[in-house]
Amino acid sequence: MVITRESRFWVVTRPTTLSGREDICFQTDFGGLILNLKGGLDPADIVAVSTDESEARCLADQLLRERKASVGGTGTLDGRVRELLWEAITEPRLRDRAKALLDDLIAARRSPGTGSSTERKARGKAKVAVEGMRTASRGRKA
Repeated sequence: MVITRESRFWVVTRPTTLSGREDICFQTDFGGLILNLKGGLDPADIVAVSTDESEARCLADQLLRERKASVGGTGTLDGRVRELLWEAITEPRLRDRAKALLDDLIAARRSPGTGSSTERKARGKAKVAVEGMRTASRGRKA
């Protein structure tokens, strides 16, 4: 297939520890790719370019599985908290929520006993905050 200036194609990039599929697999054209490169996308991080969406998504999923296996995954609450704290650092409107979440987790770790009700409550509040922040961060990517 010939790719022209107006053609749309899928780009798959190397995932970071914070990446989701929509972060590393996206549809664009040459103009959009140039803007991404000017915005900081390193050409060395581009793993593949494809005209087939399913092929690109499959490769992205494979890369994410490999990344998750290599770093031990981020399926835990602490992993999600780390991800969202990073987003909060880079997204000013999430900073207050991230600070409150971090304060709750610190309080939970200071409380006596590993299974104390204070810790369970803080982890429950943190989980709710994580989901709320994740929803807010998805809204800004659209």
